[in-house]
Amino acid sequence: VHTRPPPPPAMRLTTALLGAAVAGMPVLDGYQVADPTGYPVLRKSGRSTLYEVQLPRNVSYALGNAKVVKLVGSRYEIGHAYAQLLGEDAIDTFEKFATSTFPNAALKATFCAFADWLWDRFAAPYVPDEFHAELEGMKAGSPRGHLLSVDQVARRYATLANLPADPQNIVTMLEYELEKGMPALERDLINAVINHLTKCTWCSNGRVPFVPGCDSFAVWGNRTQQGALFTSRNLDWAKDTGIAQHKLVAVVNTPGVPPYAMFGFTSGLGALAGMSSNGITVSEMNADNAKTTFDGPPFPLRLRMILEKSATLKDAQTLWSATNNTDSMNFLIGSAKDPGALVVEAMRGFSGYFVDNDPKEAAATCEVGSTGGGKCGKAYPDNGGKTVKIGKPLPEAVWR
Repeated sequence: VHTRPPPPPAMRLTTALLGAAVAGMPVLDGYQVADPTGYPVLRKSGRSTLYEVQLPRNVSYALGNAKVVKLVGSRYEIGHAYAQLLGEDAIDTFEKFATSTFPNAALKATFCAFADWLWDRFAAPYVPDEFHAELEGMKAGSPRGHLLSVDQVARRYATLANLPADPQNIVTMLEYELEKGMPALERDLINAVINHLTKCTWCSNGRVPFVPGCDSFAVWGNRTQQGALFTSRNLDWAKDTGIAQHKLVAVVNTPGVPPYAMFGFTSGLGALAGMSSNGITVSEMNADNAKTTFDGPPFPLRLRMILEKSATLKDAQTLWSATNNTDSMNFLIGSAKDPGALVVEAMRGFSGYFVDNDPKEAAATCEVGSTGGGKCGKAYPDNGGKTVKIGKPLPEAVWR
């Protein structure tokens, strides 16, 4: 994502991003990049419009064209329009995701109930009223004839994406909650989830398959033309789940906030990545450990809060500090106005803030042990237990 002030209008911003992402040249072996030929209108709801990204006829792409939805109106209205325009897609996205992730119906039902419990008991009190109004609109606008509604899809994705990747870290969180005491039905649900995670035959390489592992970077100043800010967001999620059929850029234009775009799938109004007309960009990367909690806004909604209420890195850090961390993750926030970017390493009760050429990173060390990678992790070769430097900060660049 490349952004600099002054920002363009929301729709022009989105089409420019899509055009920038497809520069008409190969970038990686085995991949083809193509310029869109147009954005035909698929359907409308109120003042909101759904577009399709049209690719050239000679381009072969089996995973479905991306869509762009421009949502205009009050919070309730944009939630209602989202459900009217993308309800069938959202329900299909969740069904494909859940069916591919959980190998049997009983496991799927357990984790759907678990996601609902996480929202009702923990997340909901920390979610701003305006987002609750959107969910009410989604509920009212949901297509009929389904057991699942669009607001349920949005809540479940927000909570499941917010979980640690390591099953044991989820178990640790749940055992911590069990120690506080809870009603018998809730206790039975949590014990069922713990049992499934303790014997996680359906996990992928020791990780729960619904949690992303990603990377991001930002560069500016002398590293770029005219000093403009460039930020990235690479999503590494489980492949072949079927949700690639429902790629989406969602542009939000609602009173009182700067227009902004979010990038992801038809899984509700949450930001896996995004950028605002104020020149703010957001990205998320997993950084797993056991110092986690459920008490806070799920990160896809927390990133929306940053997009809506920040114009500078100082704004973003102030807002971040005023809200609770949940899962242990890394976040990257860019600002075209500064210009620059900030990395947040978040865990329960603590946020570490890192800027370019940060002395904290320059001083970072760890001990490489003789078994299991020691304290540095398995990526570092054994050197007999010596201390090594692990931080490599650079001027006018940050990454995770």
